[in-house]
Amino acid sequence: KQVLMLSACEGMSHEEISRATGMPLGTVKAHARRGLIRVREVLAEQRRPS
Repeated sequence: KQVLMLSACEGMSHEEISRATGMPLGTVKAHARRGLIRVREVLAEQRRPS
């Protein structure tokens, strides 16, 4: 969640997030990818007719 917020809301790059949080760059990228996948899943669920 933190990675997505920093990326989407603050406009930070993965490298900037890595430096700011102390997370390894690979971890930041993995969190960003998993977060985006989850956001897509939630949005897809909301679009489905009841």
